[in-house]
Amino acid sequence: MKSAALKLFLLYLVSLRCIETSGQGLILDQSTYELTYAAPFVNREFTALPRVVSLKAYCPKAQKQSIPACVGYALAYAASIRRNIKENTTADDLKQLNFFAPLFVYNQAISSNEGCNRGTSFKRVFEVAKTMGLDEYNYWENRNCRDMPDSIALSRAQLYKLSGAETIRGYDDASLLLNIKAQLYSKNPVLIGLKLNAKAFFNLQTAASPSALAYSLQHGKDSLLHAVTIIGYDDDLASFECINSYGDKWGNKGFFNIRYEDFVSAHKEAYFITGDQYRASAEELPAVIQALMQKQPKTKETNLGGSFELLLRGIPMKPELAGLEYRHIDVHKTAQSGQRNSAQSEQL
Repeated sequence: MKSAALKLFLLYLVSLRCIETSGQGLILDQSTYELTYAAPFVNREFTALPRVVSLKAYCPKAQKQSIPACVGYALAYAASIRRNIKENTTADDLKQLNFFAPLFVYNQAISSNEGCNRGTSFKRVFEVAKTMGLDEYNYWENRNCRDMPDSIALSRAQLYKLSGAETIRGYDDASLLLNIKAQLYSKNPVLIGLKLNAKAFFNLQTAASPSALAYSLQHGKDSLLHAVTIIGYDDDLASFECINSYGDKWGNKGFFNIRYEDFVSAHKEAYFITGDQYRASAEELPAVIQALMQKQPKTKETNLGGSFELLLRGIPMKPELAGLEYRHIDVHKTAQSGQRNSAQSEQL
């Protein structure tokens, strides 16, 4: 019995160490944060905000980081939620398809000599997402932190660029909370950097019930710099709800609450995405398509029934942007006469 108990205790310590190591992913860049353009403080139209706001219906499944890439995960969550809101996507399988790859931005944000055990800053991942774009998680599911995007991945990422990000601040604690709530009410997930107590944060995964899953600073000294994404608030519980990157076995299926008073003490940075472009510009699109087509296997011509339109990654495209001939096919089937299918081609 003692031997089994000792093994469980050692396993707990190893798990705790893994969580602590993987969580040390945020590098604070306070000087840049202070210089970054801050969103205007909310005005009177936000003085009567609803007591509860949640973007959870648009959240992908909580993922588990194995390296200190929490900043990349926070950005991937926020961008994916915005994409799902824009496309009104709430089905779990479709949300997973829409999830962006944290490693795509993280791997490019860290320098080659930093290795896989070092975190990064919000500033650096924002720069990657703005200049290089975002690639989808399905292409990166089996990648590691040393994998850099190839030409086809870079071409795909051009379809999903962020316009930028702004900081969220306040005159005082109350106005800071109000400004964050206003962004959530406007359907903008909020990326935050926190200074936490590692053991207390880890122990959230063993809470008896979701109602107990509220992080509190009263557990001890702060030791962990970590990035997460706020996806809602509840004034009745006086807390924000966040999605974390410790997997769906941790916390409340990967989510947790942090009380307002603890958030004010723990928060170091707060941002929201100001815009996203989920398709390439007219100038970039032909090159993107060319790169994609070079990677596609050769296909044979086939007669199909129905009416077709040109799609790129599931997005209807205007043919003139693609620089391609638009072929509209109307197939007329006449089983009795055995007439051949007819196709009409038009150049737009």
